[in-house]
Amino acid sequence: MIKTKFIVASEEGIDLYRHLAIKCARQKYAGVAAAADLDSYVSTAFGRELVVTELNTFSNQLIVVYVGDEPAGYAFLKSSILAPEPLRDKRNICIAAFEITDEYLAGNSKIVLLEKCLNVCKSYDAIWMGISGDQLQMEKIFADYAFDKLGEEFVMINRFEAAAAIFVRLNEPLKK
Repeated sequence: MIKTKFIVASEEGIDLYRHLAIKCARQKYAGVAAAADLDSYVSTAFGRELVVTELNTFSNQLIVVYVGDEPAGYAFLKSSILAPEPLRDKRNICIAAFEITDEYLAGNSKIVLLEKCLNVCKSYDAIWMGISGDQLQMEKIFADYAFDKLGEEFVMINRFEAAAAIFVRLNEPLKK
């Protein structure tokens, strides 16, 4: 059984998010980053104080997907991130993180998580996300749910470079 849950800034929620985020980051960037650089990145990006702040920000929402009782991935929704230029005049929300652990990548957990995100975000004009590393293999799934690839580039994360792309889904057409 696959299910989703919203996570709050409780001790359990903080620990769960940090565990999942660090695990996914290590899986995603293991092939492109030196171990020391990856350690530095995860300790900075997912430090306890930063995670507490992120989870306590009113406009942020963390959704975890479970396969049975095991956490399989997460999505972090944020409406306070500066959107790509074509979306700035629209009410938009960013799926700031969409991560599935390697052991569940082949299953349906990513679809259940994406459908939950779309349901939560249906009141926005546009939904966008930046995806990097091995998660780019999910491009077809995003296309199946009406996301269009806006652009692709290489980004620097700490001291390592990774492929990244921005995907956009319009809940209504952009007006010229």
